[in-house]
Amino acid sequence: HQLVAVSFNGSDGIFWMVEPRFSQPWTRGRLGDWKALLTELMLLVYLAPPIAGIIFARRDSYPKHYVVTVMLGFMFILFYGFTSGTRNVFVSFLITFLIGHAFALHGKRKKELVAMSSICAVLVIVSTVMMLQFRQIGLRNYLQGVRLAEEATEQSLHVDLNLYTIASLVDVFPEKHSYLGLEVPYLAIIRPIPRAIWKGKPEGLSARMEDAVGAGEAWTVASSFVGESYMAGGLAAVFIVGGLFGAMAGWWNKLASPENSDFGILIYASGFFAAVISMRSLFVFTTALLPTIAGLIIGSYLV
Repeated sequence: HQLVAVSFNGSDGIFWMVEPRFSQPWTRGRLGDWKALLTELMLLVYLAPPIAGIIFARRDSYPKHYVVTVMLGFMFILFYGFTSGTRNVFVSFLITFLIGHAFALHGKRKKELVAMSSICAVLVIVSTVMMLQFRQIGLRNYLQGVRLAEEATEQSLHVDLNLYTIASLVDVFPEKHSYLGLEVPYLAIIRPIPRAIWKGKPEGLSARMEDAVGAGEAWTVASSFVGESYMAGGLAAVFIVGGLFGAMAGWWNKLASPENSDFGILIYASGFFAAVISMRSLFVFTTALLPTIAGLIIGSYLV
């Protein structure tokens, strides 16, 4: 869909990648149409990092030019994720690559696992800080020395200030606004359904988090699944949702085995995308499961 948006001009695609976030010609609107269905196919890219991790770990089993081609492709995906300014995307690429690499690696190569884990950890820390600084102005302008005015006096490290948002929600619910109840899980479940198919699909929560913290329409805020669950039913809902996530994670971990095939490792590692992304928002969990489901269907057919 990105190549279509730039008339299949690859250099234009690279140019737009380093521009400010949401300025790219392939950026979809808040409410998608039939064209947005093509954009959603981008979710398949989340299968690429774990594939790269598996092939790199078992590179002795593949021709060298295969390994080189795959790693170059993975580096380009990392570049795309980094320039997007969306940290959970970039971190998801790194984690699923690392999980695929770790479980495909032979037990005797522990030093390689330690080295790869250290590299990924450093990249996560650097990206968490740097991507927040350039995403509004674009990587190109950032490298040329452009900075936002407020960053000149910024002395603290913050990511999304989730605790502030959650505290604001506690002030609002249920004293000023009743709990949303099943509205929250309902919207999470129906989120993967394309609006092009369901014209009357709800546009969002009846009570916006942005209004609760005074952000209005200026920007979006994140409160993780904790804040969203609290909006649904208070501390009891937070406990229930946290328990469900823990139970699902425990069940998923049982699928890990040294006897897994490369395909089995791919499916297992791809599931970590949903785990990582759901820490930012409960609403994207069901959508984040789609790459794993697609991998199961396509992979089972091919195998």
